[in-house]
Amino acid sequence: PTITFTVTDSGGSPVTGLTSFNFTVAQLVPTDADGGSIDNWRPVLTRNYGTAPDISPGGAVESSVNARSATTPAAQLSGVLVESPPGTYTYTFGNDLAAAQTLAASTNFGVVTSAFDPSLTTRIGVQSGAPILGQNPSTAANGTVIQPTPPFTATADILPGGTLTQNSRVIVTAQACDQCHHRLTAHGRRVNVNYCVTCHNSSSFDPKTPATDRQTVDFKRVIHKLHMGKNLPSVKAGGTFTFNGQDFSDVTFPVMSSNGTSDPGNCTVCHNANSATLGAAADYWKNKPSMVACGSCHDRTSFEQPAPAGWTLHTGGPQPNDQLCTACHASGAGIAPIDLVHTGLTSVQATITGKYKYNIVKVENTAPGQNPVITFNVTNPAASGAAYTLTEPAWNQTANGNSRLAIDIAWSTRVSSPADTNFTNDGSGTTPGQPVTIDALKNKVATATAGTFTVTSPVAIPANAVGVGQVVMEGHPAEDVGKPAVTQRIPVTSATRTFAITGTSTAARRKVVDIAKCNVCHVNLSLHGSNRTSSIETCISCHNTNATDINRRPKTGTTLDNKAEESIDFKKLIHGIHGADFSGNGPVIYGFGGSANDFRATGFPGVINNCEACHNPGTYTAGFADANGTTTSTETLADPSTYLRTTKVTATCSACHSQKLTVDHMLQNGGRFDVTQAQIDAANK
Repeated sequence: PTITFTVTDSGGSPVTGLTSFNFTVAQLVPTDADGGSIDNWRPVLTRNYGTAPDISPGGAVESSVNARSATTPAAQLSGVLVESPPGTYTYTFGNDLAAAQTLAASTNFGVVTSAFDPSLTTRIGVQSGAPILGQNPSTAANGTVIQPTPPFTATADILPGGTLTQNSRVIVTAQACDQCHHRLTAHGRRVNVNYCVTCHNSSSFDPKTPATDRQTVDFKRVIHKLHMGKNLPSVKAGGTFTFNGQDFSDVTFPVMSSNGTSDPGNCTVCHNANSATLGAAADYWKNKPSMVACGSCHDRTSFEQPAPAGWTLHTGGPQPNDQLCTACHASGAGIAPIDLVHTGLTSVQATITGKYKYNIVKVENTAPGQNPVITFNVTNPAASGAAYTLTEPAWNQTANGNSRLAIDIAWSTRVSSPADTNFTNDGSGTTPGQPVTIDALKNKVATATAGTFTVTSPVAIPANAVGVGQVVMEGHPAEDVGKPAVTQRIPVTSATRTFAITGTSTAARRKVVDIAKCNVCHVNLSLHGSNRTSSIETCISCHNTNATDINRRPKTGTTLDNKAEESIDFKKLIHGIHGADFSGNGPVIYGFGGSANDFRATGFPGVINNCEACHNPGTYTAGFADANGTTTSTETLADPSTYLRTTKVTATCSACHSQKLTVDHMLQNGGRFDVTQAQIDAANK
């Protein structure tokens, strides 16, 4: 074949002088190699990863600048590239695609014959060749100097009869991947799912798995498994999942479930393509279940009988192929349809969470020495804002903890500036740094307005409190969700309201982080058992500069990190968690019930130095004069003046940049560790 394509920059101008491209060719066959009923890509250009007796087939690329390696079929040579006019390139393949390429059988797969069939849809892919930006120029075998270029890919589909089109089969879009990954780049230069599947299909195998157990690199299998990561049944049983020599056994899917944990069963986060515009394949995830797709996550479910040791036989019995999967698992099926079993928060948010809205109606008695009185209600936006009586079944499951509603009150005893109020909660009676918390279901008092209630703080605003305080309304009702129905805590968005303590200003603290940006990856960020949901303002009431996890840590024995306590100040905590893979020094946080939350190996799926992936513009370079230091050691727990702290900017930066060289740089420029707030204030005068 001969193909013509253009290369332009972001402004649409032609990019000229490129000589290095790679090309792939695959065809859409009506059944996949596993005997299923789903059409699947099969590479036309193939290669052997090794030599007999370990011959592992895989999709291959043809290069415009040099012949492929010795393990590639001999016919697979580079073709002819011509640029004319500038920025328009024509490439004639060096391969005769009509020549069948037959790969010999190995120990666990049969002969693979990959021949061009004009009756099938053909996908041709092009990618930028090596080197890429950040690398030095290279010289091809023919002497051509190849300059670095940004990574890019493109594909086009040729339908039977010759019509050229885009996206003839879309199951997942690159945009879905890039929600979290920003710009997902694999193998250095491949940036689009449409290109990935020309090699990652059921006809390609992983050369770095043992020859006796050669595993497919089929896209649906690999992507499901690596996002499932530590939640894979095989990993929980003590195994590992490796792909291309990389271990993904510690991966945690960032989307949150209704109980505040990872929810890898939320299919629509990735499978969010619009079938009305992109075709029926966009709904394959729910309409065409298969053993490969389902078994990739449920990887200790056996579809053969007897089930191997440590495996569980498929509830519906052994299955010879995928033909009967739709009877039970397709959308609308009667037993366990995928889109109802895998509800995920996307479905919960749309159908149940939308029934609840927390409202802080009024906050009174907020001067120093007074006990605040908070008026609140819970309304149903789906019923014209009608108020709940809080006696409904969703609210009366308090004995087992499924129903909870709380009012928290936070304040500060020092303010560097109104825009940067940091809650300290000194005098709340709950140290270090925690707000007053009131059980609103137990202590509510009905007002004259039906469905509206008050609670009164048992703790007075301390005499030395200043500036602006904040009330938080948080917690969760409980409802039955899914099929079969399971009682779940419903993560309702927390509500906040500021109040004046001294003066008249009720200005809220500046918004440093946008929760909508968090929810690009997390969908509905809900933590602590679905109690605190999609509200950064709620988080900072507790996760402040005074706060550590000392009260949750074991009092005897050793801890995972051999520390007595760890800061949970929001800026240090969140940077530390998301930067753990970069720093090699992520935090271990002990939580409710003494649970150990180990973030030492956590990674960030996007570009790590893209601050505005989370931050609002202009908010992450703020000054630090008179700022609260981040507590690392509480010393005398009841006396915050004794707490040893790290200065603001140093606490933020060292959460990721913890190497000695960078820490020394911070110290040389005024950063301090293990100093009191009085020492910080004295140094800033």
